[in-house]
Amino acid sequence: MKNNIQISVKTNFLPKESKFHNENIWSYFITISNKGYSPAKLLSRHWLITDGDGESSEVIGDGVVGTQPVIQPNQSFEYNSFVTSKTDSSMMSGNYTMQNELGEKFVAIIPPFYLNKV
Repeated sequence: MKNNIQISVKTNFLPKESKFHNENIWSYFITISNKGYSPAKLLSRHWLITDGDGESSEVIGDGVVGTQPVIQPNQSFEYNSFVTSKTDSSMMSGNYTMQNELGEKFVAIIPPFYLNKV
């Protein structure tokens, strides 16, 4: 837990959507909890996605799902999104660039998690 930001992830394989689109699709649900004493604003995200063949791609952008939430102390922000892969398993990891109330930026690490078709 970096700078009192805790990140948890849950994933869900979507078989119907995968069959329809001819690729594997997972939804993922992120909870970002501020365990500190001051607000933290999520400025940007950086994802590294590695499929089962070792092919990697990056996703870099402002905020998440169109917003840059300010997470108050002892509060959480939740969102969900999806990812596609040609292989039956993949791994995701990354980080969020955050900013505290003093304007100081810091990085909150997103722990690696796995996307498995089974």
